[in-house]
Amino acid sequence: MHSQKKTFLSGARFPLHVAVANKDVDIVRTMVQLGVDRAAKNSKGQTAFLLATKLNKDGKMNAILEILK
Repeated sequence: MHSQKKTFLSGARFPLHVAVANKDVDIVRTMVQLGVDRAAKNSKGQTAFLLATKLNKDGKMNAILEILK
């Protein structure tokens, strides 16, 4: 949960970022409750909150953004 996964071109992804990208509110909530590092940045320099903000179209990420505040 706390470790990054290397991607094909030496990028970095974290499980929290994957849950955000998949819009999985329950997993994001659980990971935050378990103490995941919300400040971790992916290879694009984005925190999970910034990623959720970027993906927030028509308010579909509002629940995740509330959790990540």
